[in-house]
Amino acid sequence: MDALLRETHRILRSVFDRFEGVDPTSRDVLDLSELGVKSQQGASPSGRSAWT
Repeated sequence: MDALLRETHRILRSVFDRFEGVDPTSRDVLDLSELGVKSQQGASPSGRSAWT
């Protein structure tokens, strides 16, 4: 549940910042998803899936 709330807050903050015209690179904490960086969701550091 905590992860859902954090992700919802991140998305809403991002959308509001774009609405206000805030540059994503001007924030103190850089959100890589705002810059188009794709995640390797479910992958371990070696690049293999953590579930296999």
